[in-house]
Parts: sequence; C-alpha cells; structure tokens
Amino acid sequence: MNDDPRSQMRAALAEIAASVSAAVQADPWPARLEPAVLREAVLAYPYRGGKALRPALLTWSCQALGGDAASALPAAVAVELFHTWTLVHDDIIDADDTRRGQPSAHRLAADLAASTYRVDTARAERFGEHMAILAGDIQQAWANAWLMRLRQRGVAADVVLAILDRLNSWINPDLISGEAVDVEFELRPADAVDAATIESMLHRKTAILLGFAAEAGAMIALGTADHDDPRVSALREFAIDAGIAFQLRDDWLGLYGDESRLGKPVGSDLRSGKRTWLFALGLARLSGTDYDRLDAAIGDPELSDRAVADIARLLRDCGAEAEIDRLAAGRIEGALARLTDLPASPARSHLQALATYLYDRDH
Repeated sequence: MNDDPRSQMRAALAEIAASVSAAVQADPWPARLEPAVLREAVLAYPYRGGKALRPALLTWSCQALGGDAASALPAAVAVELFHTWTLVHDDIIDADDTRRGQPSAHRLAADLAASTYRVDTARAERFGEHMAILAGDIQQAWANAWLMRLRQRGVAADVVLAILDRLNSWINPDLISGEAVDVEFELRPADAVDAATIESMLHRKTAILLGFAAEAGAMIALGTADHDDPRVSALREFAIDAGIAFQLRDDWLGLYGDESRLGKPVGSDLRSGKRTWLFALGLARLSGTDYDRLDAAIGDPELSDRAVADIARLLRDCGAEAEIDRLAAGRIEGALARLTDLPASPARSHLQALATYLYDRDH
C-alpha cells in the first residue's frame, strides 16, 4: 500500500468519482426526457465523469466529522450535477466546442440536428445552444431531486430542507452573479478590473460551490440544519480558501505552465483577454511603456509565443508572479489551519492532501 498522503487522496478521489458515476448511470430519472437529443445533452457530461472535487469535499467533510459516506452519497451526486449544469452553460457563453476532449453539450446537439434534420449550419448552431440551455436547466432540477433522496439514507428532513434552501436561496444566485460579473468584465478596460474585484468574482463563481459541498457534508454528519455551526463553518471556509488558491494557481499555470500538461496553449488567457488576478496585479505594479505593453497584450488574439514569453518575464520582474504565489500559499495555509480541530482520520488527511495539491498542481 502506498503511504504517500497524496497518492492515498487520489485513490480515494477515484473511488468517490466511480461511486458518483455509477449512481448517475443507474438513475432512471432522465429516461422520460424528450426529445432524445435533449436527453443526450443532459447525460453527456455526467456520463463522461469528471474530477469529482466537489463530491470528494462533501464526502470527506462528512467523514471527518464522523459521518457515513453512504448516507451522504445523494448529496455528493447532487453537487456534481449542479456543477455540471454550470459547465454546460459556461461552454455556451465561452463558445467552447469541446469538454473533456469530447464535443460540448451545445456542439453535440448541433451535430445531431445537422445529421438528423439536414438543417443548415446556422440553424443547427442555434438549435444546439437552445438544447444545451434546456439541458442545464434539467441538470439543476436533477441535482435537487438527488438532494431529496437524502431522506432515503436516514438524513433528517430539517437537515435536507436546510441544505436545499442553502443551495437554491444563497449559492445559486451568488454563483450565477459571479458568472455574470465575469462576463461583464469583458466590456470593461483591463485596468478597470482590479484584484479585489476579481477576488470577489472568483469567490462567487467558483469558491462558493466548493464551500457549499464541504458545508453540506458537515451538516449531514452532524445532523444539523445550522450552517453557522462552528464545525460546519470551519469546513466551509476551508473549501473556500482552497478554491481561491485553485484559481490563483490557474492564473499562474495559464502563463507559466507546461503546455503538454495543461492541454491548452500557454498564453490563451492573455490572448483571449481574460481578466485574471495575475494581470490585475501586473497593471497595478507597472507604469510607462511596460504598463502599455501589458495593457495592449491583454486580449490580443494575434500575440506571438515570443510576445507571451516577454509578458511572462515582465510580470515576473515586477513581482506580480511572486505575489500570486504568496497569495495562493497564504490561502492554503489558512485553509489547513481550519482543519486543526478535527480528529485525526483518513478523511482529514485527504482534505489536507487535496488542499496542497490545489496549490502546487502542474495542470
């Protein structure tokens, strides 16, 4: 048996991903969906599987407080399905034609329309987007249906209702607002989006759902409807800090990572004009011609590889790169500190290993 904590965490993560995938594929709930193309779009991402970070956070948070993973499985499935609908809609917004190396939901539906109904490309594209929007809506309802199944695993009704309320009354509007703000960033000049504004957006768009996953697992373990219980709050804030560190690492990898590991070109964030924390720090630190160089590079789709490398050096020389690393390390340090009151257990070790992986991963 491998004693390395990270290897053990990865093995446990793979088990959770397999359990969630098996539960989704055995569920007859989507069978009544019509037309068939809608059903295909709904099932595409869940059937492909994913990293299962949110189900893992939920499961390990539950186990770390003495809860049973089997009781929490419906919630683990639900949080993955909820994340999935955001991916489906994100891919429409970003016009991404692939997801996990296969056609995105809107591309899949468009291709099916073109081959089945022999419509022209423009009409097939519109149809694909329409079906993907509806597929995401269905996935959100499917996630709620899975949360209701917690009652079948012995979770008290008041706890189930509290988790449902948190997801739909708080997490959903914040998450969608975060996505909307990110979209709106594209209309602003790069220097009008500072680091604090980006931090707020990332908290809502990404970190808040990670926090919910840990929170829900803790509530199930404790049998409490109180999301402000200190033990619940500690795990929620752990996941939020780890989620922000994950995004900071993404910023760094987007400019300094290894393309063979990333699966996308280094500099794609720069060329696409993505408003990242790293670029905001650079703009705040630079002046004169160096500022102008970075400002002009953000959103330039024709930027050469050499120009990307020049910007990377510029951000390194001005200290923006080091600041990103310092901020990410600080988030992980804060996250790990929130676990100190938990009793020693494999679940706590997995949470610790996951946090450090999110900080120093290479892809």
